[in-house]
Amino acid sequence: MIDSPQDSPDYWLGERSEYVVTDCDGRLRACHLLGRAQKPSSERDPGGRRYLLLRVDPPLRTAPPMTPLPGGEAEQIVVSERLDWTNLEELDHGSLSVLVFTVQDPQAFAAGDLDRAGLSPVLWGSIARDPSQLPRTPEEHFDEMQALVAKFASREGHLNVPDDHRENGQRLSSWINNMRFMQAHGELRREWVERLEAVPGWTWRSGDEIVLMTNFARREGHTVVPLDHHEEGHPLGRWAQERRKSYARGWLHPDDLRRTEAIPHWHW
Repeated sequence: MIDSPQDSPDYWLGERSEYVVTDCDGRLRACHLLGRAQKPSSERDPGGRRYLLLRVDPPLRTAPPMTPLPGGEAEQIVVSERLDWTNLEELDHGSLSVLVFTVQDPQAFAAGDLDRAGLSPVLWGSIARDPSQLPRTPEEHFDEMQALVAKFASREGHLNVPDDHRENGQRLSSWINNMRFMQAHGELRREWVERLEAVPGWTWRSGDEIVLMTNFARREGHTVVPLDHHEEGHPLGRWAQERRKSYARGWLHPDDLRRTEAIPHWHW
């Protein structure tokens, strides 16, 4: 039997990205508990695995669009423990890593028939009893780091941040290099680009690794890059080594192969 949802959320859901937790397209999900199920123990998973059926508010949006479900698009979802040492039943403080599924047949789930419930994984995230327990969103992380970069620039008059420098406990050089890397590959939000460009002394890289390697080759007359060499803050020596390994293994995409072989003095 499916439990009736309470007025106050039982859990809160946030989506985890590669680096930090996002809040599922800019909004946290209030989760009302509708039912529980447990996958039987197996040799691979001796403790079994717990699943929760939840009604989420607002509905979850993913791409490609999901099949409309009773009560609204993806209004009901299922989450399961993602790691063997997590336990949804014991979650009182902090957050847990979970897999998030859409569910085609909530009644089958409530009856404990996970196979017939029609679960389709859509993302992985974090779940907590209180939204304050969820890890920070990328927006919150960016706000903090951008403020620290601006503080350093105002105090020092430049942004040549030493690798071992920590500002309020944060390694600024690593974050700055990551922002420049993402922008060189067209992966940085336009809003964030504009906010960083407003910091006095901020500069971008000349381009991606191919551009950096081309600059090195034209300047030095070869492409034998020392392994520990950095070009505009990027570990170009390691990149060149990995690029040659990928070529030897036949892993390079034809477009990557073409661009790499156009670098002056390049050799495999």
